[in-house]
Amino acid sequence: MVNKLKFYGFLIYKMFFIGIVIVLFFSSSNVYANMLSKKKADWAFSSGEKINNLEVASNGTVYIFSETELNVYDRYGTMIWRFTASNNDIEKYEINNDIVYISTSKNLFSLNPDGSERWCFNSVNDEIIKSFELGIEGDAYVQTTSEFYSLDPVDGQENWHFSNGEEINSYKLLESEGLVYIVTSNSVYALDVFSNT
Repeated sequence: MVNKLKFYGFLIYKMFFIGIVIVLFFSSSNVYANMLSKKKADWAFSSGEKINNLEVASNGTVYIFSETELNVYDRYGTMIWRFTASNNDIEKYEINNDIVYISTSKNLFSLNPDGSERWCFNSVNDEIIKSFELGIEGDAYVQTTSEFYSLDPVDGQENWHFSNGEEINSYKLLESEGLVYIVTSNSVYALDVFSNT
């Protein structure tokens, strides 16, 4: 039988070590951080909404993802910046070289390390963003309801996009081989990721 860790009576969902500081994350709406030698929290974060996940960078920066917000703190509990996804739930995120990518149902945001916006991709018409992925070279690949995009990582400009009127069910990116496979209801398409041919 596995003993589950508890802190303040709450079940610990995820635990990180930053030097001698431990960060504890609960799946409700609270994050606590304390020195390993102490039994009480040195700092705490409480959200007005459910916290979905938490990441800690190698430099100790703490990224707290809730339903519509990203709150960023240093290891000592000082807020660095906050991002709000204006009335849209955060669907997915990735952190790459301190650049944060956040997708909602209609937008993909690329944020600088200081929280300022690098660029924002907006889906067109009634297209819903289903997924996104970062390639080896940093390009962002975005699947919407019936379109697939390759975006430049620096400015978010479109490299190319694929659409044939069919709904896209899924895709498989094999950038090391220069291919992306796109699956629709009736077909599978193999495209060159660098030219969409």
